[in-house]
Amino acid sequence: MQAALITLLFALLTGSYLYKSARVIPQDKQSLVTRLGRYHKTLRPGLNFVFPLIDKVDFERSTSEQTLEIPPRSCTTSDEVSMTIKGTVYWQITNLYNARYNIQKLEQSLENSFAAEIQAQIGTYSIEQVIVSQTEISQKLLADLAEDSKDWGVAIKRIELGDIVIPESVRTSMEKQKAAEIESRATELRSEGERKAEVNKAEAEAESRRVLAESERDVRFSEAKALAEAIELVSQAIAKYPHGQEAMQFLLAQNYIDMGKAIGQSPSSKVMFMDPKTVPGMVQSLLAMVDKIGSPPDGKQPFGASGSVRDWAGNNDLIDLSSSIKKSSFLDDPEQDADKN
Repeated sequence: MQAALITLLFALLTGSYLYKSARVIPQDKQSLVTRLGRYHKTLRPGLNFVFPLIDKVDFERSTSEQTLEIPPRSCTTSDEVSMTIKGTVYWQITNLYNARYNIQKLEQSLENSFAAEIQAQIGTYSIEQVIVSQTEISQKLLADLAEDSKDWGVAIKRIELGDIVIPESVRTSMEKQKAAEIESRATELRSEGERKAEVNKAEAEAESRRVLAESERDVRFSEAKALAEAIELVSQAIAKYPHGQEAMQFLLAQNYIDMGKAIGQSPSSKVMFMDPKTVPGMVQSLLAMVDKIGSPPDGKQPFGASGSVRDWAGNNDLIDLSSSIKKSSFLDDPEQDADKN
């Protein structure tokens, strides 16, 4: 009977000892074990064993990423504007031993370090820069806080700045300044647009004038080329026929008389000053040209005329042209002038 009781008591003690010596650590945690008051080992996730009488699980913390909310902190900018700002620190324990033995009150130390660094960083920026440069400030805070906590067994993942509270008077002044800047920018953009429009208009006008000038140049070039070709043809015709020079003079004189006839028949009034004595002389010159030229042996005339020159422009034709010129309104008859006087 006693043996059975002793066996039962031994079994109970053994079971109790084994139960207390086995420790199961969750996946996201680690624990520190002290033996007789001194650090012994770190328990990792899973099944671990300790000696219940001499070992003690002294410190257990999560190794997953954690957040630390920083309450609003008072800061002063480089332009002497007081403000409050809060933030959030994302951190994770990477070495439980250092987090336990290298720093007291880990979260409080992180908060104090953040407060010191944010005040130092804000002091280097103006109020406008603080508002628009929060990402840059966060990156600098992250680097500084990571340097401060490098021996604490933690990793600073990121820092996010929260609400920035500035005095109402400063906010109103900033809003007015912002509105003025927007208006100034709008005016500048309008001016730039008008300037570009004027430049485009001037460029279009210059291009139009250039195209017109090129067109006129091409027309003049074509006319000059045609005139040069005509002169070349006339020169060849004059050189080909024995009396080409006299025929050319005859044609010029005839065109001159035709011009006078056309002017005289025009319904509009006009006045031309001409010596009446030049007309008979011109007619005699034409007749002399006709007599001098005569008819070539082959019966051909220059410039496409056919027959003899006398047949082409006989005396009667020239006399009729002379009479029509004398009767035209632009030439006064000397005898009529005498009768009037």
